[in-house]
Amino acid sequence: MSAPGTADVALEAALGAWHDDAVVGEGAARPTRVAAGTAYVLAVSFIALAVALGAHAAPPGPGRLAHLGALVALYVVAYRVEFTASAGSMVPTQPVLVALLVVGSPWLVPVGVLVAVLVGGHDTPSSGSPLYDWAVRVLPAWHSLGPVAVLVGAGVTAPGAHDWRWLALGTLAQFALDALVAAARMASIGVSTLVLVRPLFWTFRIDALMGVIGTMIVFGAGDARAPVAVALVAAPVLLVRMLGHDRVEQVQQSRSLGAAFESASLEAVSDPMTGLGNRRRWERAVADAEQRLQEDPSLHVGVVMADLDGLKYANDTYGHDAGDALIRAFAEVLVETVPAGAVVARLGGDEFGVLIEGEDVDGESLLRAVRAATGRRAATGGLALSASLGWARVPPLASVAAATSAADERAALDKRGRRAGRRTDPGGQGTPDGVNA
Repeated sequence: MSAPGTADVALEAALGAWHDDAVVGEGAARPTRVAAGTAYVLAVSFIALAVALGAHAAPPGPGRLAHLGALVALYVVAYRVEFTASAGSMVPTQPVLVALLVVGSPWLVPVGVLVAVLVGGHDTPSSGSPLYDWAVRVLPAWHSLGPVAVLVGAGVTAPGAHDWRWLALGTLAQFALDALVAAARMASIGVSTLVLVRPLFWTFRIDALMGVIGTMIVFGAGDARAPVAVALVAAPVLLVRMLGHDRVEQVQQSRSLGAAFESASLEAVSDPMTGLGNRRRWERAVADAEQRLQEDPSLHVGVVMADLDGLKYANDTYGHDAGDALIRAFAEVLVETVPAGAVVARLGGDEFGVLIEGEDVDGESLLRAVRAATGRRAATGGLALSASLGWARVPPLASVAAATSAADERAALDKRGRRAGRRTDPGGQGTPDGVNA
């Protein structure tokens, strides 16, 4: 099954398909506070539960301990094998999980799976935050608590063939935990959980069939069940490995929720027309800047608000292709003009925002540079490029939200003044008290 990786690979399949239809800006963002916090809580909670369950297990004898070690090693191998289809992906850990439940001890299964996913995911791509990467590697182990909870709750600590109903119910509990953990992680990055429905449904069906195979292998081994099961349960793992290798030239060795969520975060905050951030990205940047400002009151933050001139006229007169060309042209001007590291976003329609941190930024000079670059831009579809601009900063304003409002007001004053045939100073000279930056 995609036992430890069900949510992992299914998420990646869904997000991969979504990625094909999205325009993503360059660079990989570090996890947001919500995404990281969710990962930490889930990881620590699982480890606490796994340790608590393991503490109740009777010490395994040398023979059983050897079987458990062999199954955990096989789990590592299965965890690093992937088969990808059009509807989703799977890793063949389900037969190994069944063997662990039956041959081993349900009390020890979560600890064994935890060790397997940490070892199997040792080369997970880094997000730049080691603690977050470690937490993400733990999350796929959550699925193992489903069948363990069912078996332990029913008092079945040594499942036999007559306990198949409890094993089936445990598989359903496993799927439910996979879906819940995946949904929690998707919600933490602000992406709809509906993207999970199709790939998870496909993966769970494959997992159910793989679970039947594992059950038949384990109970079909008879009295010599443990050593024979350990050997035979490797067969479906090798089969999937062979099929997967034949399907793709090179199989990615590790499935990382962290990598998938970083990609999802970028897609969720990108404007497909310009490649800039969208309003979600802007709101996140403002909130993050506000947080940093609370932690460091000496922080300097500048905000530029821009309103593209003539977009409605271009759309109505020359068509939306001409208007889109103006939007893209102005986006290029902003990217080329603003300092490196600034957050540049299209907030919707003809509205843009720039967020800059650092006390070395001269707002007046920046606006002049944007105006000069805009003026040098060749006419797009016969239409000259121009924009109304406003600038404000912290300090003297007390918050990034206040600076955003002030810059937006100045951009509106600039637009009204230019329509009236006079030029206002978008940097704040001559504007009302409380607006001046």
